[in-house]
Amino acid sequence: MPRPLNMECPVCETRLSLPETGRRPRYCSAVCRQAAYRARRRGIDLADRLAEVRGDLAGDADRVADAVDDLLELVDQEDPAPGWKPLTVALAEAVAARAVELARRAREHARVADELATRCRGSQSPR
Repeated sequence: MPRPLNMECPVCETRLSLPETGRRPRYCSAVCRQAAYRARRRGIDLADRLAEVRGDLAGDADRVADAVDDLLELVDQEDPAPGWKPLTVALAEAVAARAVELARRAREHARVADELATRCRGSQSPR
């Protein structure tokens, strides 16, 4: 397989000088190698946080669905119990609060996903 003529450091984009034989350098210096390692490490930390937020989203979505089911059961009763209106209002408020929390966590998930994608693009190496 022929060696590529031009390679760049994936961190600082400095052109790398390639030796005639032996292993090809991946980075131009130890500084860039360490910077790439740290970027990958941050990416792993962000991926863990993303998984945590995704789990929170799933839990919130389940709680919203349960509250909606409770609300629908209350509305579908043929002979509602006395005081059903305050209970319906309370359930509707609970659903609204969960929906707001779900939306907040969805925005956080999107932010962390965007940050992870940006960091991963920044630490990619040429192939």
